[in-house]
Amino acid sequence: ACSEEGGLVEISLGIARYKSVCKSGAWSTDIINISALSDGHNIEVYVEHTDTEEDNLTSAQTVISKNTHSPVLTNFSAATALSTSAYLSWDVMNKDSKDPLKFILQYRRVGTPSWITFKNEASPQEYATVTGLTPATPYEFRVRMFFSEDDLSPWSNISEITTQPVNNIFEEFAVINVGGAKASAIVAHYDNTEITLPNETRFILKRGVPYAYSAAPFDVIKASAPIYVAGQSGQGNAVWSPVEWAGRTFSFNAFRNNPQTLYVFATEKVSIVVKSGSKTLASAELDKNENATLTWSEIGSYQVSATAPILAFHMSQGQKDPKPLLPNHKEVIGYPSRQMVLSSLENNTNYHLTHSNSKSGHGTLSTKSNPVIKPEGVLTLYQSESLLISADKKIAGHSYADINGWCSAPFMPTNLLKKNFIINTSADWVAFASKTPGEIRIFNEKGEEQTPLKLTRSGASDMAPFKARRSTTPAGWSFRSSTPVAGWYQPNTNTNARKEDETVLVGTNY
Repeated sequence: ACSEEGGLVEISLGIARYKSVCKSGAWSTDIINISALSDGHNIEVYVEHTDTEEDNLTSAQTVISKNTHSPVLTNFSAATALSTSAYLSWDVMNKDSKDPLKFILQYRRVGTPSWITFKNEASPQEYATVTGLTPATPYEFRVRMFFSEDDLSPWSNISEITTQPVNNIFEEFAVINVGGAKASAIVAHYDNTEITLPNETRFILKRGVPYAYSAAPFDVIKASAPIYVAGQSGQGNAVWSPVEWAGRTFSFNAFRNNPQTLYVFATEKVSIVVKSGSKTLASAELDKNENATLTWSEIGSYQVSATAPILAFHMSQGQKDPKPLLPNHKEVIGYPSRQMVLSSLENNTNYHLTHSNSKSGHGTLSTKSNPVIKPEGVLTLYQSESLLISADKKIAGHSYADINGWCSAPFMPTNLLKKNFIINTSADWVAFASKTPGEIRIFNEKGEEQTPLKLTRSGASDMAPFKARRSTTPAGWSFRSSTPVAGWYQPNTNTNARKEDETVLVGTNY
């Protein structure tokens, strides 16, 4: 309970800090996920509230002991969707006690009472693609673990997502050139991958052999299996966006070089507004498959809202700091390079961060704030500690200002972590970040296995993320991780790429 309407209640959960507003005599927090803590932790919850008129401090305190001996489902999310399918991911904590034999997935249209069990329920993987859905329809999903007929876990949280509208770009392995990359390179994960170019030219691409392609803005390339495409766009190296990144809301930021430019592609008729807090910076009305370039001159954090799904890519003046906009999520992971900046879709967003050396911090975001977070350890070229940031509302993060290149790269939402990656050009380095330990197997362009990488951390905190990095790596090399990861690389050539520009990798689980 609380008595000061509109007053702030400050909550401490160990080293994490949260704030809540007193409304109608009560306050509450959002769900605070403690599943990453191992058993036996005593969690001290301390709350204090100061009456500003009387200057009286009131407080409450309790201790909760975490004692979970069975595997626990966490972080269940409907991460992305196409027109008739949705990609789901989740984590399982305390795996060592016993392993589930399989996961049972269910879904239903929002507003309907009956759950449908997905036919692929026997998959032991901690991710799944639910197919056979109706386009432009909101769905709810849930998952549970199956140990035996008499031993099933509780259902996970319910996650909701709306399938994409009917549009021929929404094919599973399609990518779109929202960032305007010109000289690009296409690389396939597997042999005999059929590539379809915008002019309907079709050809078969061999695994690990990059194909040079001179592209136009908003070109769409389709494939029969996973591909990765990126190329030169002004001063930067621009990744082609997978169509699954289409969304209705995004947040991001910029700290230099006005004016700012946002390239957008509409998947159907849409109204788009760009704001910084309550201030409108730009807007557009687009028909299906139209594109637009929005500009404004204000440094800071921004929010994009659209009435239908869009794909978006941001650059600062001179085509510097190029970066795709990824769907916001309550947890993101990455490397701060020389610095990273957070942004939020909503005011009063509380966040907590942990580096892979266990150094941690916390804060509160508004839609106007853009806190700078410095790296730990080696400051440049993704040699620093990796960084995991969680929040009670959706956030986005971007890394800026490495020692070379006009670069920026997004932090990856943890519900989009994948296991398989490939690079389309030779690179100064390739780096990965994960929430869990594991091994990354490496294969050269001929498919010959190389010395693997270990995902490690130097800190003892259960919340600390893991990292792995490889230096100079040839084009066409691929990476297969035992645990979901995010990946980045830096080309060392200007042939179908832009050298010295940190770039996010698009992964796959196929």
